[in-house]
Amino acid sequence: MKTFDFTNKENLTIVEIKQILDTETFELNLLNKRNGEKTDDYWHWNNFDRFAVRIHKSLVEEIKENKELLLHLEKEVREGKQGKYSHFSIFRQKDIDRIYDDRVQDRSHLGEYRNDYLDAYENDESNFWNND
Repeated sequence: MKTFDFTNKENLTIVEIKQILDTETFELNLLNKRNGEKTDDYWHWNNFDRFAVRIHKSLVEEIKENKELLLHLEKEVREGKQGKYSHFSIFRQKDIDRIYDDRVQDRSHLGEYRNDYLDAYENDESNFWNND
C-alpha cells in the first residue's frame, strides 16, 4: 500500500490531485451498493498502490466545465477484503468551507453546561477541596 502523509488537502485543482496521487487519468466507474443498486458516486481503484478515489457524479460534471474548480481531498485508511487501502474523497472546497464556517460561527452551545455545573456545587462545602 502506498502511503500518503496527509489526512486532507485544501484548495486543489483536479490536476494537482492527480499529481499528488501520481495518476494521469481516473478510470471512473459508477459505484454500486452491496445489493447491486447504482449510486451517484464514481469510484477509481488503483490496485497496485492500493487506493481508491470517490467523487460524486455532479462534481465530475462541474470539473469537466471548469478545470480550475477548487477541490478538497480527504484521505482515510480503510480495511478491505484484501487488507488496508487508502480511501480518498473529493469534495468542492466551497462546500467544505461552508460546513466549517457553520461549525465555527455557531457558538450558541458554548458554555451551556457551565451554569448546571455551578448550581450543582453551590454551597456544598464537601465539594470545596484543596483550600486549607
